[in-house]
Amino acid sequence: MYSFKNMMQLGGIVAGLLTVVACDYSGDFLFPELPDEIDPVIDLGEIEVATVDSAEDAAAASVYGQVAATGDATESGVTYTFTGTGGDVCVWVDPEFLTWNQSVAARGRVNRWAYPDNLNDDGDLDIEVGLAIYYNGSPGETIGDFAIRYEDSLGNPIEIELNECVIPSQIASANGHSGRGSVESCTISNTQPGVSYVVKMSAWSTPLDDDRLGYGLLLADGSCRGLRTALSIDEDTADYECVVPGEAIDWEVANGPGPWFGSSEVPTVTGAIAFEQAYCNGDRLDQLCELEADEKDCDNEPCFCGDPRDTPRGGQF
Repeated sequence: MYSFKNMMQLGGIVAGLLTVVACDYSGDFLFPELPDEIDPVIDLGEIEVATVDSAEDAAAASVYGQVAATGDATESGVTYTFTGTGGDVCVWVDPEFLTWNQSVAARGRVNRWAYPDNLNDDGDLDIEVGLAIYYNGSPGETIGDFAIRYEDSLGNPIEIELNECVIPSQIASANGHSGRGSVESCTISNTQPGVSYVVKMSAWSTPLDDDRLGYGLLLADGSCRGLRTALSIDEDTADYECVVPGEAIDWEVANGPGPWFGSSEVPTVTGAIAFEQAYCNGDRLDQLCELEADEKDCDNEPCFCGDPRDTPRGGQF
């Protein structure tokens, strides 16, 4: 059996080891880098609600930009304001880039999805919208939320969320969002005329390949369902990537965070719009991915498709 002296010596050794580990551990490796030329908190100011009746209208009204992570545990993202019209307003954002689930089933496999997605070029922006009077962030400095706080008669702190953006197909009470690389949109119904609203797009994740998250946004008069109808978007497939094309921004050409107004002005990564269009058209992405693998050195230059060697095999999790 250990004596009291032995236990004290062992405790001292363990304490010493914990001290050494604690001194060397910072946790910085858990956070993405903050690029020098891209800010983590960006405010775009006032954006006008556009009338969108065609793909040409959507292309002209789209606004593009880039945002970075903060490099620490604080939240990054983009905000802008708009004035209520008295009717519905559709808030739409398309973060960089495309995302799909690879088809690996033994039966019923879909050839279109035979290649894995390249997850390194995907990021995520989550939308919240509310009256500007309730927003507690500092535009261009810190990201906030839409909540009021008060104390009840017993002195208990109570928080009420005033986010008016409900993401379709998600559980409203859980504040669900669309996920990394996916388009996110919501309809703000019966906006108050002449009243200012804030749109907050939180950068939940930034692309692993460069830590710069490109995005394209659209603020359209009417509901998002009406926008999809006007643009002949198939609601059954829910492939909305072509509403705002070209959100994968070539940061070396861009030399800054933007914004850029209109799809003709944005410096998009070469080939990104054509790949998006093929995705939306239902083309065979496996064929495009094979062609990309033959023509590109994906270890040293950006590729839209993942590595087929990452495809799960039988018996793997």
